[in-house]
Formats: sequence, C-alpha cells, structure tokens
Amino acid sequence: MIPPARYSLFADSTRNRASRLNPLSLSEPFVPLRRLWPYYVNFLFFVSPCEILLFFSRLSPPITFHMSVLTPLALCWRRIMDNNSLEYATAKPLATGLELAGTIVAIQDEAPLEVHYRIECDADWRTRAVSIEQRLGLQQSSLSLAVDTGGRWSDQRRGLIDSVSGCLDVDLELTPITNSLPVNRLNLAVGQVEEIAVAWIRFPSLEIVRACQSYERLADRRYRYRSLGSGFTAEIDVDELGLTVRYEGIWERVTR
Repeated sequence: MIPPARYSLFADSTRNRASRLNPLSLSEPFVPLRRLWPYYVNFLFFVSPCEILLFFSRLSPPITFHMSVLTPLALCWRRIMDNNSLEYATAKPLATGLELAGTIVAIQDEAPLEVHYRIECDADWRTRAVSIEQRLGLQQSSLSLAVDTGGRWSDQRRGLIDSVSGCLDVDLELTPITNSLPVNRLNLAVGQVEEIAVAWIRFPSLEIVRACQSYERLADRRYRYRSLGSGFTAEIDVDELGLTVRYEGIWERVTR
C-alpha cells in the first residue's frame, strides 16, 4: 500500500523533502501540486495569449473548406472598371460537387450583351460541365462543354477539343466567379505559387483558348493572379468559402 502522504496535495514527509531540489523529479510517481505552483504562476503571468494560441494552432490540422458544408448562396458583382456590367450568380451544392450559375448583363462593343452560364464541378473543384447561352443584340448563340476525369474537353457540336486537353478549370472572360475554381482546387499555402493551364472562354465569340496562368497566395484570403501570356497581374480577395469578393480594378462584389 502506498502511504497517503505520497498523494496528498498538502502533506509532506521527511523522506520527500530532498526532492524539493527537483520538483519535477521523474523518480516520484506523483508530484505534489504545491511544488508546481511556481511553474503555474510563471505560465499564467509570463506566457502571452498569442503564444498560447500559436501553440494550440500548431497542434490542430489546417481547416479546409469542403463544398458539402455549403448552403445555397446568391451573389452579385459589379464591373467597376467601366460600370458596364452587372452579374447575378448562385452557388449550390450538388450530390457530387458544386454548381455555379449566373446571368451577366453588359455592354460589349457598344451592343447589349446577355449571358447565362452554368458550371458544374466535382468534389475537388475540377470543372466537369459548362453551358453558356448568350444574346448579343438580337443574335443568339450557345456553347455546351463536357470534361471527363482525364481532362479531355468535348464540345456538344464539334467533339473533342485537343487544344485544352488536360486543363482542369474553366475561365469565363466576363466573370470573376471562375477564379474561385483554382483558388479552391489548388488550396495553396500562404507564400506558395502554382502555374496552371485553363480553358479560357472569350465573349462574345465563345472562342475556347488554352491560357497559362499562375496563382500565388499572399495571405489567408488574398491571392495574386498572373496571366503568363500577357503578364497582366491582379490581386484577388476571397471570402471564407474561397469565392471571389474583389478582383483588383475590375470587379467588386456588392452583396454577400
């Protein structure tokens, strides 16, 4: 039987006094708490809250947003560059991923342009289908694309599109919402940069171009976009879900 004094919070014994020189001695099966109070005091008064938070943040895995927790959202962007475009869009979870759909009303080449788009992504934010219907003045046109798991793109009318084979993201020229696709798919660490190739769809021609781009994560919710072909750069701010809030000098979100 172990003497009760060995487990007492206040009791002492002659044979335990020597261990006061080393209150954390591993030879003791139990260290009386009264010997440790100076260490608790030091911890409470000399360790800052920031250091405590940093310690526990390192113990926790990074939090990654998953689209399964997304509730349907309605969003709106204004093109601040010239005030000639307004967009209404929705983001909705699907059984296998995410749907982004929207309507853009703009002035293009001094003519009214109306665009309806729908983008379907899988659970890893890779583009799986794109459909576009547009009306420039009174002239209507459309585009319907599908992407298989191997990154092969096909047009409903023309078949395979070899020029964008291997691209995982679509980029619609008239909307900042498609910048959210590589932002979420790449899931970069702060300071990390990655180059990608995307299927860039021009308006109103609906031409599909292979475009090389890079994304650099500058901060928790800020990225630097770069067109590797033209050298154009812009900073992009996103919300907690990785959806575009501000595209430097061109678009700003005017609703949540």
